[in-house]
Amino acid sequence: MNHLQAAKVILVDCAAKGIVVFDTMSLRTVFPGESPSAFRRLVGALASAGVLVRVVKGVYLGATAKQTVGSRFGGKLIGAIRPGCVSYLSLEYALAEWGSMSQIPQRWTLMTTGRRGEFHTPVGTFEFTHTTRDPAEILARTSMHPQLGARLAHPDLAWEDLRRTRRNLHLVDVDDHEEIVAEFRAAQRGEPDGKPSHAEGGMVSEGTEISNGRALLERGRKSEAVAYFAALRKRRPESARVHLQSAFVLDRLGREGEAVPLYERALSLGLSGTDARDAHVCLASSLRNIGRPQQAFDLLESAKSRFDGDVVFELFFALLATEIGRSNEAIRVLVKSLLRDSPAEDLGRYRNVLRGKFNNLVRASSGTSAS
Repeated sequence: MNHLQAAKVILVDCAAKGIVVFDTMSLRTVFPGESPSAFRRLVGALASAGVLVRVVKGVYLGATAKQTVGSRFGGKLIGAIRPGCVSYLSLEYALAEWGSMSQIPQRWTLMTTGRRGEFHTPVGTFEFTHTTRDPAEILARTSMHPQLGARLAHPDLAWEDLRRTRRNLHLVDVDDHEEIVAEFRAAQRGEPDGKPSHAEGGMVSEGTEISNGRALLERGRKSEAVAYFAALRKRRPESARVHLQSAFVLDRLGREGEAVPLYERALSLGLSGTDARDAHVCLASSLRNIGRPQQAFDLLESAKSRFDGDVVFELFFALLATEIGRSNEAIRVLVKSLLRDSPAEDLGRYRNVLRGKFNNLVRASSGTSAS
């Protein structure tokens, strides 16, 4: 066995023990007998062979960890990227964990007492935003995430951070979030009706259960995610959010026919804000994909007044209107959206003129009045 092969065996053994994140100092302890130049050559050779993956300067990840982004090494990787700082999961990531945001974030969003920065790694993007909060306050208002091995902002702190950074506030349904915060605080006080928190040793809240199921899907464990949500629906048969998230999973796996009744059940149980919007457009999209475009269009047309001014809803409505041959209706909705939301300063003095001309054009083409 040559030197490189022996080094590979050592790293595989480390991975078996759960040691997959390395900085330069920890690698030196793994390979203690190397001179500085020999050590650099060895690390370079291991990286070239794919046994080590460079995350950022001086931080490496064992290649066997690349498929386990949701496991406990996440916290170690965060600490290695920002050593000596207090960092915690917050903003969109934490709000999605708590169930205040239905969209699944495509990156790890963190607050840190260190420098801000964005790091694209083999296991996802880590976005750090600087905070001036005192470390004592951070420790008091966060809990250790049992699966990720990193501190997670409590729901009220995550919302405060999002408001401070002034980003994606529209993705949070404030009424749902306030209910989640109230349940969390009740659980902290030990009240029997409060849903328990993420804190160590506690039971699991609905938001946490949903996040755990979504994490299975994100890690590629598709059949487990489907089975997980099926079991969760049995435990929480009256939860609109559980049915909605169950539908999202099936929809994402191309099983739209199975997703449709779950979207319908979620809507019947009652949804509000972006959850209600997402349920409508995703149900319509699924109906379209299984060959029922007219039913999809009728669904959105019946909800038009409820989501007036929502550009996502309007785009899906226009898509379906075009598909069933109502292109004039699609054009009217798209132009209305563009004239309303376009920030172009030059458009300002023409808005009313253009709006009238397009309404007249649609009216003349269709023989109906346009609102």
